[in-house]
Formats: sequence, structure tokens, C-alpha cells
Amino acid sequence: PLAQVLGAGVSQIESSQEEIDVAMESEVLFYIPKINERLQYLPSLANTATLVGLLGTITGLIVAFSASSGTSNLGGLTKEQALAHGISFAMYTTAFALMVAIPTVLAAMFLGAKANRLIDDVDHYSSALKLLIQKKKVGGSMAQIHAFNEQANGKEESSSAVGSRAKA
Repeated sequence: PLAQVLGAGVSQIESSQEEIDVAMESEVLFYIPKINERLQYLPSLANTATLVGLLGTITGLIVAFSASSGTSNLGGLTKEQALAHGISFAMYTTAFALMVAIPTVLAAMFLGAKANRLIDDVDHYSSALKLLIQKKKVGGSMAQIHAFNEQANGKEESSSAVGSRAKA
């Protein structure tokens, strides 16, 4: 997204500052929703896993108390065995739910922070490019724009190297 936003600004370099701003803002409005597009699913999955675990805990405790009160068919089990079965069911469902919810919450936090850093980089470098183009039009040189492009490309290469390592 960073390269696309900056490219939109550079492609309009001979246009007015307003047209440059509109071109870059258009790219930002296209890419920012794509960055955050699926992040909301992770907290929802973590909450759902927690609620399913709670449902299993309650179900297991109902079985345990029904067995200890003698109001349910024990299916050949003693009261103690049926009580232990209900409690173990409750504990297993709680443990499974936490095994799903905890890593999901951590993944959501990690990916959310990564998305925010990417959005901050896009904002920072697009603002810097706008200022640089404005200075160039007022009397700066193309060498400044080339230096900016080299700095932005260095940032992009390090970001893509991190992305390719994460994919591997």
C-alpha cells in the first residue's frame, strides 16, 4: 500500500497540489480498509470460543449436580463416577475454549499492531511526499525527490523482507 500511495502522488507530480492530494487520498481510501478487512474476525472467534467453553462448563456442572442429587439416569455409573464425569466434562470444555481463545486474542493484538504500523507508515510517508513535492514546485530540486524515493524504497524493501520471512 505504501508504494501504491506514493506512486499515485508521484504520477501526479506535474499536476496541482490538490490533484496530488486527491490521487494519494484515493489510494489511501482504497488500501486502508483492505489492511483492516479481516481483523475483526479474530476477537469474535476468541469471544465465541470463550462462550462455548462457558456453555460446556455449565452443561458439565448440570450433569454433575443431577448425578449427585440422584435425579438423572446414571447409566450404570455410581454417583461418584457420574459426578466425576460431569466435572471432567466441564473442565475439558473450559480448557479447550481457553486453548483456542488465548492464542486468538494474542494473534489479534499482534496483527492489529502490525496493521496500525503500516497505516502510520503510509500516513507519514505520504505527508512527507506531499511536502517534498510542494517544496519542489516552490523551487526545490528533483534530487530531493530522488532522495525521498530511495528512502521510501529502503523502507518498502525492509517491510517486504519481513513479510516474506513471515510467509516462509
